[in-house]
Amino acid sequence: KSSVAYLQSLGFNVIRMGKDEKSKCEIENVIDYANDFYDELMDFYLIANCKFLIGCESGLTLITPFWGKPILVTNVNVFCYGFESMPTTEYDLYIPKKFYSMKEKRWLNLYEILEISNKCDRYDNNFAKEGIKLIDNTNEEILKATEEMNKKLNKTWVQTKQEEEYMEEYWKIMKNWRVRHKTSITRKKNGALGYEMISMPICFSFLIEHLYLLDIKEQDNGF
Repeated sequence: KSSVAYLQSLGFNVIRMGKDEKSKCEIENVIDYANDFYDELMDFYLIANCKFLIGCESGLTLITPFWGKPILVTNVNVFCYGFESMPTTEYDLYIPKKFYSMKEKRWLNLYEILEISNKCDRYDNNFAKEGIKLIDNTNEEILKATEEMNKKLNKTWVQTKQEEEYMEEYWKIMKNWRVRHKTSITRKKNGALGYEMISMPICFSFLIEHLYLLDIKEQDNGF
């Protein structure tokens, strides 16, 4: 809701997409296309003419970059599966769910998230069996990510030295984990090799508020 208000304040028309939704969109002045106007071909038209799409790990976000349109993916819990044929743009961003270990009573860092995501695939019940509680993104987290996406598209986002350093650490962890894991558990079951990890950057606005993600043990990260 906060993200919608922000976009509307800038003059955007905000459209709620989807299909077979069980509830009406209650946010003021949002076009409830999913319930009132849904059409398969219109999906493609709207995607092709949007500035960017905010969604989750679903069909619409997977096809939007085919039209060269950026995506902001929220509530990500899958890092190591399903990206084999996904196109990308240079402006794509994401924010993950927060992973809380019920056993250790703490938040998981990025390396641990990659490990458990690889093991549990995309099924919530698998995470539950491992004692991992997945926490959805908050209104405020999505708003900050939306602001970051829009500013980066408008080229008004000012990247600081701090952002450069933290993002360098982020990609180092992603790379080191990838190097040490040649075969995806899920893909191996299906007779395939290799990984297609999530390739888009994490929103800095999210990372700076959750720096424990970069708190990696040296033995885990291969340093």
